Amino acid sequence: MRAVPQPRALRARGAPGTVVGSVKQSAVASATKEDGMVTRTVADCMTSTPTTVDVTDTLRTAAGTMAQQDVGALVVRSGRETVGIVTDRDLVVRGLAAGRGPDDRLEGLPSERLVAVGPGDPVEVAVQVMRDAAVRRVPVIDGDVIIGIVSIGDLAVERDPESALADISDAPANR
Repeated sequence: MRAVPQPRALRARGAPGTVVGSVKQSAVASATKEDGMVTRTVADCMTSTPTTVDVTDTLRTAAGTMAQQDVGALVVRSGRETVGIVTDRDLVVRGLAAGRGPDDRLEGLPSERLVAVGPGDPVEVAVQVMRDAAVRRVPVIDGDVIIGIVSIGDLAVERDPESALADISDAPANR
């Protein structure tokens, strides 16, 4: 039985370089399971080149970017460092409903911890990372470079294309 690689780092937002979990890059896509089948990796199902915003951008800018790009989540950066993800729900619940205005900065909206996976991590690791952190999306980071984002819907399509969640995730967006 092949050991399942550990996920990439859990980083405390606001404390660059603080590692909360283990950092171990997994084997590349050629790794095989016991039954000889090729293990699918995060790179096989992620969305490449995710849209990013800076923590100094406003809630209005983030919402407009989401509308223009037809996405529900943006990767948040502080300069060159990835510090989290902000979702449409974050903008409403943690932003507007909490009394923040549309011209307030995004600072404080992304979750307190950044959870990420690597492109070579098996899909099963991404599923476990999402389950453990209770999140629906994680950035895909190769070294210090963000190269993608993977969602629970992407993983549903990858693992069980006939599931209801896969059908919903593959459906065209409501407009």
